[in-house]
Amino acid sequence: MNLSTVKALIWVLSLAVLGYLGYFVYTWAIAGQRHELTRTLAPRETMKRVLDDVPEPEPPRVALVDYERVIATFREMNWTGREAPPPPPPPEPVVQAPTEVTRPSVANKLRVLYVEVDTDAPADSVAVLLYTDSQLSSKKPGPFDRKVGENLHGALAAVRVHAVRPEGVEFATAGFEEMEPELVSLVDAFGPGIVMVGEGGAVLPSVTPIPPGSVRVVGRPDRTLQRRPNTFLLGSQDLERFEEDHLAILTNEVRHRQYRDPRTGQWSGVQVLDVAPDSIVAQHGVKTGDVIKSINGTPVSSVSQAISYVKNNAELYTVWEVIVENAGKQRTLVFESP
Repeated sequence: MNLSTVKALIWVLSLAVLGYLGYFVYTWAIAGQRHELTRTLAPRETMKRVLDDVPEPEPPRVALVDYERVIATFREMNWTGREAPPPPPPPEPVVQAPTEVTRPSVANKLRVLYVEVDTDAPADSVAVLLYTDSQLSSKKPGPFDRKVGENLHGALAAVRVHAVRPEGVEFATAGFEEMEPELVSLVDAFGPGIVMVGEGGAVLPSVTPIPPGSVRVVGRPDRTLQRRPNTFLLGSQDLERFEEDHLAILTNEVRHRQYRDPRTGQWSGVQVLDVAPDSIVAQHGVKTGDVIKSINGTPVSSVSQAISYVKNNAELYTVWEVIVENAGKQRTLVFESP
């Protein structure tokens, strides 16, 4: 065996020894780590004791009494266990009545001072009005005229003049067409007087009254109209009826007799004993107890004398003034024949 072979063999053996030593060292290190891990772990008894100290969760609770039976007993029945009485019936729903919308009234907000009625063309009739409401009068002071179909002012702008009649003015309101128009009568009472002032500011004793509301009719109306107290505008139909049926009217609608003045003992008028209500005689201002003394200044003492006087002078007069006495007081009935 030569020297090179021996060297090679020695190197091989050296490498084998080094490999064995490396494997030994490696296995020793791994075993030591395993031992250390095993040594640090808690013993089995300790682990069991720790686990035993952990409280176990409570088991699910089991109801001793059926919950549904409890509800049925204490809610649907009374405490005695008997069946509860039936519940009271529900209250009936309260039905509120619909709010009634009232039509605005104009009777307390204005006055009718004058009307001009056109019987041939009613749409051309005119009324003179005056607001009495303070809010309206402040915006529209003083009298103003309105024709048929024209509206009022301000809060009454929805109100229009529906018709102008001798007895007053009819007003209609938008939204209330199904209702009858509201009639505001013509002013028929004297207003406050006009005070006359003389020199130096002295108030004179005479007082001129403000004229009452008046009516002017263009053309003759069909029925007699009262223009103001004791003043009448004769209608064509009433005149025809008087002319054709005056005997029936005097017999059926009024009782009368000659009047003898107790002071002089002379026949001096026609006394009205009774007047049928709503008769044509009553509509012309004649009242029970009246004594007709004269017509246009001519004394009359009987019904026949009065009728004859009117017929004989029908073409001469358009205004008839009849002096009437009642309970010691005199008044004048004025009849106008246009």
